[in-house]
Amino acid sequence: PPPPPPRRSYLITGANKGQGLALCRRILSEFDDTHVFLCSRDVEKGHLAKSSLLSSLRDPSHPNPFDESHIDVLSLDVTSQSSVDAAASRVRSILTSRPQSPKFTGVISNAGILWGYPLPRLLDVCATGVKRVLDAFAPLLRCDGDGDDDDDDSKRIVVVTSGLSPLMMSYARPSHRDALSSGDGTWDDAIRPRMDQCLEAHVSAENAPLSTRIEKFDRIGFPGGPFAEAAPDFHMYGLAKMFGDAYMKIVARDYP
Repeated sequence: PPPPPPRRSYLITGANKGQGLALCRRILSEFDDTHVFLCSRDVEKGHLAKSSLLSSLRDPSHPNPFDESHIDVLSLDVTSQSSVDAAASRVRSILTSRPQSPKFTGVISNAGILWGYPLPRLLDVCATGVKRVLDAFAPLLRCDGDGDDDDDDSKRIVVVTSGLSPLMMSYARPSHRDALSSGDGTWDDAIRPRMDQCLEAHVSAENAPLSTRIEKFDRIGFPGGPFAEAAPDFHMYGLAKMFGDAYMKIVARDYP
């Protein structure tokens, strides 16, 4: 008989717990022909998550028994370019070296942190971290295992975001909204300079009263609406997610 078609493979960041682990479980349990790259900043926790999935999904009576070949654990820290590059190199190797290599079908940028962290950390994870992941793995979706162009239009890139992102976009100065929501610019001309403005405002008001920070963010055109005073952590978190979403639109343009 002919060999079975290659498994569809999905890479999921922040997959050792929470919704990332739930996404792995959902993909593997609902579709027999799937494989996941389970990415975790702590590789030991990634292997524990793999063991948990194996225990919960194995069914000896199933015609296509689930086994550990359906999961590859990758060490991936979205705040480290070298970590992301190493993970991409490992994915590239797996896609080209195995007798039954999976077909790279989707990237789910899920790794993130919630409000409560300082703005520089939020931006590094939720905005620059998204860029690192998409820059590294989106090109792999465009090619098949041999490095040739692949015109499979079922491939997908997903960025897990927050409802605070469009809220912060709606509060922003119109010129900022236009630059960030159009998808026509680049990271260096549309996103990075505006992130730098926010970082400068944050640093200059770091030890000042909240009213000073509100004034500085209003002045640069990134107010937080009612959140600026009532929930300032939501304001900072929403800005970070907003910049990450803006880059997602640029990637959508470049990888239609």
